[in-house]
Amino acid sequence: MSDMPVTNPLPSLSRRPRWGWLAWEMTVGYISKQHSPDAALKLEIYPMTHVVGWSAALLWQDHQETVRDQISFADALSALWNRVDQYSGLTFGEEALGRTPERYGDEEWLDQATYTALSVLVNTTDTFFTGNWSIVIVYRPLDVPAKRLTARLIAQDIAVNRGASGATLREVCRALYLNALPDYRKYQSPE
Repeated sequence: MSDMPVTNPLPSLSRRPRWGWLAWEMTVGYISKQHSPDAALKLEIYPMTHVVGWSAALLWQDHQETVRDQISFADALSALWNRVDQYSGLTFGEEALGRTPERYGDEEWLDQATYTALSVLVNTTDTFFTGNWSIVIVYRPLDVPAKRLTARLIAQDIAVNRGASGATLREVCRALYLNALPDYRKYQSPE
């Protein structure tokens, strides 16, 4: 037996996620495990005067924190984290605190492929259904990856109602876009 003191290595803290969206997914996963298995992150995208509006909500148990009428994806998710951090009463362990969705710049929320998929979905929808549409995207940290994200497009006074699901934000945006293609064609203005 050695007289050398025994040291146990400290557990390594997970690195901060590169993208803010991934930090939100990790945070909702933490809330689901530690506070409420029904935790979810909800985004709603809709037309406002001269801009596209964004709302974001964190839901768990019978609680909800929401921000509305933001002018970008980044603004909505940043404002939601500020609200959650100040008012929710949720507690986070040291490791989870290192992965929260705070201090991400405007260009640090999505990788380029996901940003493109989301932009194409939103811009195409706004072009074809001007002033009469909404897209809702919900993330839940479920065991089945393909069901973690769901999305729904509602337009033309509910005449258009399309849904999709996927494991990633990119997948669900692409799937919803493909599912809505017949409606985009149907409501395309004649040239």
